[in-house]
Amino acid sequence: MKFFKSSKKIASLILLSSPLPFLLSSCYSKIQDANFSENSGSQNIQKAQENKIQEIKEQIVGIRSKINTDIENYNSIYANWSEKIDFYNKIGGDISNVESEVRLFQSQYQVLNDKLNEKIANYQKDTLWKNNAPAQDALAKLKVKIDLSDLDYQKVQNTQLIALLQAMNEENLKTKQAQQNIFNKEQELAQLKTKYFQNQDVIRNDYDTLQKILTNTIANIDEIRQKENALKTLSKVHLVKDTSSEVILLKLSQLEPLPKLPSDIAPSTPIENPDLPNIDNNPSQPNPGDESEDNSNVPSLPWNFPIQDFSKENSYPDSSFMSRFEKLKNSLTSEMIYGEIYDRTFTFKYSIQNKENQNVPFEPAQGTAWIIDYHKYTNAANKYKIFMATNMHVLEFFSNAHSNPKLLNYQDPTQNQVVDFALGKTINRPNFNDIPNKSWKNHIQDKGGNVNYQYGKQNGISSPQIVFAAVDFMNDPNAYNGLDLAAYKAKFLESIEYIKNENGEAQYQAAVRYAQSLNKIPFYSDFAIFEFDIDLNSAQTSGTLKTWVKNAIDALDRYNLRKGEVSPNRLVSDIPFHIADYVSKGQNQLTKAYSDYNNISLANAKNLYVAGYPASRHDLVYWMQNNPTERNSDIISYFKSPKNKDAFAFSTNNFDSKIQSGNPAVKRFWNRPFLDFYGLIYNIRFSSLYYGASGSVVYNDFGQVVGIYSGVSQRAEYGDLLQAASYTPLIQATDIKLANGKIAYAYNLIDGADKTKYPKQTSSYRENLRKIYPNGFEDGSKTTTIFEQGY
Repeated sequence: MKFFKSSKKIASLILLSSPLPFLLSSCYSKIQDANFSENSGSQNIQKAQENKIQEIKEQIVGIRSKINTDIENYNSIYANWSEKIDFYNKIGGDISNVESEVRLFQSQYQVLNDKLNEKIANYQKDTLWKNNAPAQDALAKLKVKIDLSDLDYQKVQNTQLIALLQAMNEENLKTKQAQQNIFNKEQELAQLKTKYFQNQDVIRNDYDTLQKILTNTIANIDEIRQKENALKTLSKVHLVKDTSSEVILLKLSQLEPLPKLPSDIAPSTPIENPDLPNIDNNPSQPNPGDESEDNSNVPSLPWNFPIQDFSKENSYPDSSFMSRFEKLKNSLTSEMIYGEIYDRTFTFKYSIQNKENQNVPFEPAQGTAWIIDYHKYTNAANKYKIFMATNMHVLEFFSNAHSNPKLLNYQDPTQNQVVDFALGKTINRPNFNDIPNKSWKNHIQDKGGNVNYQYGKQNGISSPQIVFAAVDFMNDPNAYNGLDLAAYKAKFLESIEYIKNENGEAQYQAAVRYAQSLNKIPFYSDFAIFEFDIDLNSAQTSGTLKTWVKNAIDALDRYNLRKGEVSPNRLVSDIPFHIADYVSKGQNQLTKAYSDYNNISLANAKNLYVAGYPASRHDLVYWMQNNPTERNSDIISYFKSPKNKDAFAFSTNNFDSKIQSGNPAVKRFWNRPFLDFYGLIYNIRFSSLYYGASGSVVYNDFGQVVGIYSGVSQRAEYGDLLQAASYTPLIQATDIKLANGKIAYAYNLIDGADKTKYPKQTSSYRENLRKIYPNGFEDGSKTTTIFEQGY
């Protein structure tokens, strides 16, 4: 979320230029009372008038001096602004990386610990061990993670058992080391978060100070305008001396020039911060109000600060515009949309195998995935190729899954391998009603209860492979201007130090060599698609998994049927996604190449629907959906927002861009560096699902997929849905010019094949299908539910 982006130049706009009778009458009465009696001479009258002129002039100069002092204070704060924000964002990137390492170590510990405990339990039941009391004692020590000594081995006096105990003791040491790694990283994470929030508080305090300065400036400008109007009016007043009615005109042209203010009193650099107030500037919209009468050089403030009517950003066009979509909207309820999302959505995790430690696969990540497409084989009765979408960061260790990984450049230089994966759902079907914020503990059972996982190998599912990852998918050299490649490489190398201890020196050096060879660190967008084959007639596949997959296919079929309905931001002939995105409409960019879409497109969304499987800090995974009961209440949960019931989940032009901020974080995927992120993300309300819900599909009021859930505030807690969050759009129809002059170029992550529309894009889901399956799938067909005529 843009914390502060106000860059309007101080020019000729006057905030307030209306007559002020109170001030004028006060001025006149003072003059009259002092010197304007019938017996006063003309000299006394003129002297009184001159004194009043001088008094008002000095007051104006004094007020302007106050403004200048405020500006100096403003500039002193702003001088270190970029440095503070860069440091703040750096800490945020560090938190993300350390959280990833914590998950990795937790997974390793769990696998090692379970394996050791299983061995101990089996040996304790074995007769050979039962008949050897010292051996039983040794097993008891290992069970509570106590290292064995030479004396323990000597007491056993059995060569075979001693060898087994020594091997288990080595496993115990590795398990304890993994546990220590978790502790160390959690300590590091706690320190980083403390530092993060401390810096956030500093920025908040700076923001409050800047806000006060701007508010004071408004009041001071207002007072200057009142006094200038008073002087103008006094200059035209006819003052009566006696029966001869002598006219005295006060000439203001003799006043000395008043001091001018700096040309800009607002910072132009946006601040990336998901938690702080959003003060946007909208250069495409004229400033409210009319030009001042005399074009005086009085400072103006950003068009939307501090008082603004937010109704435009939080409303749809008139009923005549919206009436064409009523049939589609009225056919859907929130329960229906959540039900469809549930059927399409799974909790998702996978196992990887380290090249140096092939006997210990572990599960380093958990997220949410949803069926986005499928192919039904024509050479088998009930066999499908399933395509699932999730976040790129969920697949951060998911590499080398393809038989030819270099074909798409999705390989891991350390050669970690995905060896299995699991899909999960709640044991029961949830109720899809809304519940109060933070009340999830009281609704676990009616929201489906615990999660049941089904693993691929045990169900005879083919090995999963990435079909498309939105990494290095744009040819945009200007996006890298001003970025320090060496600094980013150094930061990345620091983030992979753990490989030395966990995977060995050889793998660490492989990752280092790869990073050092790069002439750029490519951007990514937080979206990816993986695939697997499943035969629903196979006896090896469980009935539970068959039901899940069949329901997901049916839900996707229902979704695709709606593409024939008249809906916003797409034509009936389009693939079933938003083709004309909200920001392209909000930035008035659809009038040229997308003129057919301009009169059917919306720039915002009243309601968005997000649901998935966030994981608690205790790794418990539950179904959760956005829009708590408070969403439709009279309270105000967000800055710059109307009441919740009137607020839009996505208000017009409420987006962020790291290309715009100029300080993207370096992320580690597949032990390779990438920059976070290309293009835009949309800031949304009422949707702060916790970590683990990453990758959830995002629907709008019209049952359309508009993006993928990808970000949540660091301040969010499990079950708190009223914090800041964001999603990544799948399509950006037009080039968007950013505040820093750079351009976020058009792209289509689903189908970027039309280079007249997406000339900068180098890969997409459709284009990758053509690379992987140039002759069609194994049945020779090239059709999917998205590409009915073939990819």
